[in-house]
Amino acid sequence: MWSCLLALGLVAALQVPCLAVTSSESREIVDKHNELRRKVRPTASDMQKMSWNSGTASSAQRVANACTQKHSSTSCGENLYMSTNKKSWSAAIQKWYDEVSNWRYGVGSYNGKVVGHFTQVVWAKSNTIGCGMAYCPNQKYKYYYVCQYCPAGNYGYARPYTPGKACASCSGACDDGLCLSGGKTPSKPNPVKPSGGKTCPKDRVFGCSLLVKLGCGWVTHSLCPTSCCNK
Repeated sequence: MWSCLLALGLVAALQVPCLAVTSSESREIVDKHNELRRKVRPTASDMQKMSWNSGTASSAQRVANACTQKHSSTSCGENLYMSTNKKSWSAAIQKWYDEVSNWRYGVGSYNGKVVGHFTQVVWAKSNTIGCGMAYCPNQKYKYYYVCQYCPAGNYGYARPYTPGKACASCSGACDDGLCLSGGKTPSKPNPVKPSGGKTCPKDRVFGCSLLVKLGCGWVTHSLCPTSCCNK
């Protein structure tokens, strides 16, 4: 359920800014996890798509701020990473995933080396994550990263997911090889009849006339379907 990892590096400067996870970093963390969850081999039939949970992030930040560099009593799963120099979240998460080189499906660790960080990252049933980071000047490893995964899992390292065609075991919708939590297909805007006689969904944002001038690509079309339909 829990794993921790150390990383060596250069000693950082003493003047360090606030290390609380920013909104851009939270997106980076979620995107990196989903990227890695999509690439498991053998492919996973039941891999859930990760999303950010602010409550879990607050819990992880409290653990990081304590600077104990030990696992907490959280009811969720937990990965820890410690380093003497600051690293990006993607680099820390990649370090956890890189334990895949010691892992085989159905076996777990085939060489006796650590694999628990990897299996936590790709534990299929965990679908929300929250992370925190702290600078701990009195510790040898001064930068302390904590991610918590809910619901908890990682109780065994051999089978963190069910192998098979991507999304084959999803209870509902699939997003690029990952099952959407709850199995619900995202709701669609209510259709309206524009003056041209075509049936198009409602625009979802203001300022579509300006966006349409830039072209009705996939992103614009998803936000301004009526405007693009009438273009």
